[in-house]
Amino acid sequence: MDIHLSGVPFTASSYDVTRAIAFVLHGEAFVSAHCPNDARPVNFKVALVADRDPNSVRNAGHGTLTVPEIRLGRCFLDFLVKQKVKIKVLDRSLRLYPSQAAPAVRLVKQLKQVPYQDPDIVEAKEILYKDVQSPIPIRTLQFGVFFKVQHGVVFSPEWEEDYWQQGDARLAFELQHRLLRVNIGDHTDIITRSVLMTFINIKNMYMGWELGSPFILFHLSTPSALEWEDKNRTETRRANNTRFRVGGFDEAHQRVGPYAHQVRLVLKDGDDLKTFAAMCNKAQIPIPIPVGPGQVDVQRRNIYSDTNLKKIASWLETLDWSVAFQCEALLCNLRLNACELLDLRPHIDAQIQLWPLLARDMLRHFHTVLRSRRPNETILNAFTRAVQEHERLGGSSKSHTNPNFFDAHHVSFTPTAMRLEGPYNHQSNRVASLRSYLGYQDHFIRVDFRDEDRLQYKWDREVDGAEFVRERVGGILHDGFKIAGRRFEFLGYSQSQLRSHSVFAVSPFEHPEKGWVTADSIRRDVGIFEKVLYCPALYAARVSQAFSGTEDSVRLRADQWDEMEDVIHHDRCFTDGVGTISPQLAKLMWEKHCEQHGRTHAGPFWPVAFQIRFGGYKGMVAVHPLLSGIMMRLRNSMRKFDVHESEYIPIEISRGFQYPGKMFLNRPLIQILEDLGIHRDVFMTLQSAAVADVQTAGDSLNSFARLLESHPLGKSVSLLYIVRSLEAIGCEMEHHDSSRAVGRPFLKKLADTAIYSVLRDLKYRARIPVPQGWNLPAIADEGGILGRGQIYACIWEQNAAEPFWLEGSIMISRSPTIHPGDVQMVHAIGKPPRGSIYEENPMPNVILFPCEGKRDLASCLAGGDLDGDLYLVTQLPSLLLPFEKVHPPGDYPPTKRKDIGRSSTIEDVADFVVEYINSDMVGLLSTNHLILSDQSSFGTRDRDCLKLAELCSKAVDYPKSGIPVNMEDTPRFLIPFKPDWKSDEDVQIRKTEYYHSFRAIGHLFRAITIEKPSDSTPSNPNRLKEKDKLKVTTSPSEPPPVESITITLAPLIQQHLDHIPNADVWEDIPFIFHRYCLQLRYICVTHTLSHDADARLKEEEVVIGTILAQCTQNRWRQDRIEQLRINAGQLIYSTAIELKASGDMESPERNLAKAWAGWKHARANTAEYGHQSFGLIALEVIFKALEELGGINGTKTNGK
Repeated sequence: MDIHLSGVPFTASSYDVTRAIAFVLHGEAFVSAHCPNDARPVNFKVALVADRDPNSVRNAGHGTLTVPEIRLGRCFLDFLVKQKVKIKVLDRSLRLYPSQAAPAVRLVKQLKQVPYQDPDIVEAKEILYKDVQSPIPIRTLQFGVFFKVQHGVVFSPEWEEDYWQQGDARLAFELQHRLLRVNIGDHTDIITRSVLMTFINIKNMYMGWELGSPFILFHLSTPSALEWEDKNRTETRRANNTRFRVGGFDEAHQRVGPYAHQVRLVLKDGDDLKTFAAMCNKAQIPIPIPVGPGQVDVQRRNIYSDTNLKKIASWLETLDWSVAFQCEALLCNLRLNACELLDLRPHIDAQIQLWPLLARDMLRHFHTVLRSRRPNETILNAFTRAVQEHERLGGSSKSHTNPNFFDAHHVSFTPTAMRLEGPYNHQSNRVASLRSYLGYQDHFIRVDFRDEDRLQYKWDREVDGAEFVRERVGGILHDGFKIAGRRFEFLGYSQSQLRSHSVFAVSPFEHPEKGWVTADSIRRDVGIFEKVLYCPALYAARVSQAFSGTEDSVRLRADQWDEMEDVIHHDRCFTDGVGTISPQLAKLMWEKHCEQHGRTHAGPFWPVAFQIRFGGYKGMVAVHPLLSGIMMRLRNSMRKFDVHESEYIPIEISRGFQYPGKMFLNRPLIQILEDLGIHRDVFMTLQSAAVADVQTAGDSLNSFARLLESHPLGKSVSLLYIVRSLEAIGCEMEHHDSSRAVGRPFLKKLADTAIYSVLRDLKYRARIPVPQGWNLPAIADEGGILGRGQIYACIWEQNAAEPFWLEGSIMISRSPTIHPGDVQMVHAIGKPPRGSIYEENPMPNVILFPCEGKRDLASCLAGGDLDGDLYLVTQLPSLLLPFEKVHPPGDYPPTKRKDIGRSSTIEDVADFVVEYINSDMVGLLSTNHLILSDQSSFGTRDRDCLKLAELCSKAVDYPKSGIPVNMEDTPRFLIPFKPDWKSDEDVQIRKTEYYHSFRAIGHLFRAITIEKPSDSTPSNPNRLKEKDKLKVTTSPSEPPPVESITITLAPLIQQHLDHIPNADVWEDIPFIFHRYCLQLRYICVTHTLSHDADARLKEEEVVIGTILAQCTQNRWRQDRIEQLRINAGQLIYSTAIELKASGDMESPERNLAKAWAGWKHARANTAEYGHQSFGLIALEVIFKALEELGGINGTKTNGK
């Protein structure tokens, strides 16, 4: 409805009028009477008629108010009359009366759909953009490098361009993208180049004068993005896709670009320094720091000259490759510049001659030392210190390794550079592992493709990033690459690697049994792929099975397995991806798993389901109670390719499902449930309960243990087991008897770190635990006990004496939920019927899906299947939906596969990887869906949201179909603002960018305020070192590290050690301790989210298994946390083995004695960084030994 406005002050803006009307229309008096059930404020639009004078900024004194409904408009006018309410603008009352004209249909639809935009925010954004829109002229652009000299800091320009006489360059703000852009035009005005510096990438800015010229100096964390626009070329391309990324502006820039990325701008006018500082203030970024003459000298040193780089390359080719890798990493990772590395070469060569077998690990440790050099410490002194620290290992740096992991070198290619890391622990697979190529692991390397900030590539719509990826990534995949004198070629990838934009590469080598091993020969050995060769994506997906992380298990003869048909009804497969195994085989598989992980069988049962790879088969196998002996039956839907004949084929385990996973809500699921009728108060109640539990986790050991039980934290060091054991021996966080108080300082820090990690997930992901909710794999009902719409689930929790069965109405879903029909209601049948095959074997901790009906249940839940997908189930009454409110599941036609009409080659696969990186849109589509459903009043049922759900389904199939989603097909946002819950955790939040979300996830987001744990432990472990020791101090207000654990444990331990001679004498303890501390430091400086030299993890982060630093891409954080947990876990695993007696001496008593000696050594060396976590490792071994010797205080503690 249109309402005519008159009496508008001529100087008033539409924002002034909007504010005045909103004060009444959104006021409590009107809303309570006429809009009591609205979840968000009514949207409306004010349009003022402009003055007739085209040069005037005044209005004509009248305009129109449009509201989305006639009823609402009439109620509003009646309210103004009856309540005698005056709407005043600039002290003048408006007159409102119905308009004779009908509003535009499109506008009414928009007002119903789009949320109200706060005029204060819209106006402030408009003013801000105007205030910083004037570009600043630039005289000279320089790319260079900082380095320390005796008297201070020097900036060496390694590449520069001058625009004083020719060309034009200007510095401008782009607030919508949160960056500064340097635009460079040439004399023809045809070519435009750009340097993009994001606000978050700017560590510091300096401004001053040098030789009479004003300058701005940018200290950047990572290289700037570089863009190029050719207007001649633009005319032949899409109008909205006019720029493209480049790796350098010319050949010289490409040579120095990987190393010299700091930016210095010489300005044309000194007044522009003040202008730029004022703009920074308005844009809410730090103002440049003034520097005086000589504070930052400018000296052209030609550090990265072609001559210097060739000298280094020639030298590296003379070294053992693993050593050369570490030397090149010093250069590529910017730890040393080219001149510094060449100066250090004689000293490195001398160490290689002296310690040829230890040189690699010593140089790797040197990286750690350089990441945190002491003030005024020279590079040579730092190198000497690294050598001395490493020599303390006594000639050995190799620790025990888990056979299911191998050392893998890593290389990350960014648009301008190459970064080297590792070797790190990598989960074993069929190809690049100990199983196939023992002794040749350093010929395999993991390759990542990332942007300069180490996040995944992300382009604006105006940038043609696709062509750059084809050139950069495609060139590497097609042509190979060289590292430290060794050439590598593209080999393959696992599906998880593809999702993280990484692959494996191999350097060909001679094998004593296999002969000359190349990428082609390895792929041929994997299997026979004739049936899938015509689709490059599917061919690569099948080969990827060999690169999936697995562990070797039982080997089967041909007579111990067979294939059976799938269950198919109405062209739907009800057994897609699942087979069966005998109970005896399941037991053998689990025993082999426990043996490899150094575990005894824990719990009253072993898993009844495993996710496996077996030859050319993949999927799930579940126990069939009627199968006898050693037997496995696979279905033809599990067969992905054929393999070469072999007498035995190993079962490779991806995962075993022993205990139930816990159910957590998330933002997409909450959004759908709210649209289906679950009120936001339900979610608020669940979150409030979760927050209350989390915030009290530091109050007692029991509360801390409950937090660890509910979340996957501290697992690598068995922290839950240690906390429960401490509780069992009478210790407590705070205790009236100080000899039993263990809460300070380290356990308290661990609790604080865990609390922060959980609260962060609650706030930014709405990861809310659900009581009576579980996360379980699904298998087929082989016993025929289920009908349509039914499930069977037996839950047996860890440490529970007996199981229980789900019965009655159950809400079930699968992540990622995006379509309203991805949430369904089913009926759980309770205990298995008498006489069924499940009566004696209840199949704990899996869900049985029926094999009857018109459509399989798995496909109704976000397109799932039974090859290892996990499903969320809950019987919590407040989350159960009436069956009539359940939305029909999404049903999309199968995506056709891209058929190239001939057999695929590895070149075709490389092209697919390139296009996948260009078209990897699952995360983007999911995020856009969530934002769009928040903006629209129709929520997830909005037409554009349903379209996004379909596109998401297509994007998920892309890795196998080869058919990408076209970005141009994706719907746009309704308004140029994001909901407040989308505000990134690592940027300054500007109110001009976000609106107040009235959806449940908005209320949940605003209900939590979190602060990082107090930083009383220095984050830089090396800078506190004195006399070659790592110092870790505590706050003066804290007591020194208490010995309560020692006091409490001593009498329990001593009774078992009295009869053991020399129980305290273990000569290798100092070496084990020192090696652990060195390797822990390496993990702390190499598993950060940024490549910044100052970035490092704290010891408590490693123990908890989290990263506190803020990040905009959750996938990158999760990838790094996973890598952290793997590497920390393997270090802890090997250290725990070394803290046990070996060989014939091994016994519970000897293990106890050695671990006790390790604990006391850690307590005697509290100045060493790592002593606290080392002590935890020793405690686990101690408690395990005490259990074996009869328990603690006569009572067994809970297992891991």
